[in-house]
Amino acid sequence: MASHRVMDKTSWGLIRELRKSIAKGCDDLVFACGGSVPIRYSQATKGHEVPYCNPVALRWDSSNPSALNSHCKLVVPLEPSTSNNFTNLIADMTAAANNNDEENKSDEEYKKALQFDASQFSTNFSPYACEIIDAVAQFLLPEFIEDDDECTAVKAELCNLIVCASPSGAIQGYVDTPRSDSFGSLVVCLPITYEGGQLEVQRNGKTTTFDWAGQASSQPVVKWAAFYKDCKLKMHEVRSGYCVLLTYNLYDVRGNGHLTDHCNVLDITQTPLYRHLRPVFDQSLFLPNGGYLGFYTRHHYPHTSIGTSFRVPENLKGIDMALWECFQALGCHVRLRPVAEFEHGIFDLREEDESEPVKFIGGSFKAFVGPDKYGTMGVVYLFDQWWRPLFGRNLRHSNVNWLNRPGHEEFQMAFTYRNSTEAVYSSCAIIVKVPSYEKRVAPESSDTSTLSIDPEFDDEWI
Repeated sequence: MASHRVMDKTSWGLIRELRKSIAKGCDDLVFACGGSVPIRYSQATKGHEVPYCNPVALRWDSSNPSALNSHCKLVVPLEPSTSNNFTNLIADMTAAANNNDEENKSDEEYKKALQFDASQFSTNFSPYACEIIDAVAQFLLPEFIEDDDECTAVKAELCNLIVCASPSGAIQGYVDTPRSDSFGSLVVCLPITYEGGQLEVQRNGKTTTFDWAGQASSQPVVKWAAFYKDCKLKMHEVRSGYCVLLTYNLYDVRGNGHLTDHCNVLDITQTPLYRHLRPVFDQSLFLPNGGYLGFYTRHHYPHTSIGTSFRVPENLKGIDMALWECFQALGCHVRLRPVAEFEHGIFDLREEDESEPVKFIGGSFKAFVGPDKYGTMGVVYLFDQWWRPLFGRNLRHSNVNWLNRPGHEEFQMAFTYRNSTEAVYSSCAIIVKVPSYEKRVAPESSDTSTLSIDPEFDDEWI
C-alpha cells in the first residue's frame, strides 16, 4: 500500500514537471520535423491514401562538353541503366568544386561535401506531390508565424544537390542565418546505401538527430528533415558509400484558399469576365458621375466567424474572387461588407417606408449579442457597434446598384425588443465604388497599384 502511494506521488511529480517543461519550453521543442516517403515503381491504385514518390531522376551539366546526355543522368534507387553514371556525377561535381573561387577553396568545411547549385542540375522529385510541404506547413509554420494569420502555406525553393563521399569527415556545426523571406530549410536524402552521416539539428540547447543510413533495398524510401533557419547543423562523417542530398529553402506564403487580392500569378485582364466588363465601364453613359455597385457573394462563407475560418478578402473563391479582382483591375475601390435586414419599427426611420423591412450595410462581420441591461435599447447599442461609414460616407442600401439578390445568411446579432428576443442574419456582399467616367478613361486609372485605401478600411472594423 505504501509503495502504491509512493508510485502515485512520483507519477504526479513527473506530470507536474512535464506540464512545466511544456509550458516553458514548447517553443524550444518544435523546431524540426522529418519523415520518409516510399518509392513506388507503378501508379498508385484508386483510393490510395499513402503519399509516395516515383524513382528520383537527376540530370546535370557535365564539365565535359562532349559528354552525352545519357551519361549525365542518374536514377535513384540506382538502376542498371544509369548506375555507372554515378562516377560521372562525382567527377563533374569535383570539377565544379575546383572551379570555385579561392574563398571556397580555403574553406575546409566546404571541401568535405561536393555540391551543385540549382542552376547546374534538375530533378523530377517534388516535395509537394508527396505531401512533405503540407506536413511542414502544418507542423513548423504555425509556430513560426505565431499570431500572424496572413501566411498559411509553405513554398519550397530548390537550392543544392550535395554528395558526401566516404571518408567525408564531420561537417561541424554552423548557423545558417535566416533571410527575411525564408523561415527554414528542407533536406531530402535519396535512397543510396551508406554508413554514418547522421544529421544533428540543434536549437536553443535542444538537439535532434536524423539517421538516414542503411537503406533497405526491399522498400526504398526518400527520407527528409525540415528545420528553422537559425538551427545549428552538424553532419557526422560518412564512413562508407555516398550520402546524396537535395536541399530547399522554405518560405511562408499565402496558401491555397487565401489568394484573393494577393494572387500575383493571375492576370485577371485575360479572363472572359474582365473582357465582358471592360466595354461596359468604357461607356460614357455608364455611371458617368460615378456610383456604387453591390454583389451578394454566390458562395457560402462563414463570414461572421471572421478571424477563425474566414478572412477578408483572401477566402473569396470562384465568381466572387473573379469579380473582386476584375473591379479592382477596372480602377474601382472594392470592399466586403455584411448586409442585414431589420424589421420595420425597430428604428425611427421616417425616411423609409416602415411597412417593409429595412436593409443596412454593416461595418463589422463580428457576431454580437446585446446585453440585457440595455433592454429595448440593446438594438441601438449593437447597431452602433456593427455599423461603420463606407467610402467615407453614410452609404445606404438604396444608394447601391445591386447586381443580384441576397443568398446565404449567417447569424449576425441578437437583442431584446419589446420583451422578446430578436435575431438578425446577414449576407456577405461585395461593395464597389465606381469612379466617374472621366477618371475611368484617364491613363493612370488602369494602374490599380495607385489606388488609395479608405481610412475606415483596416483591421479595426473586422
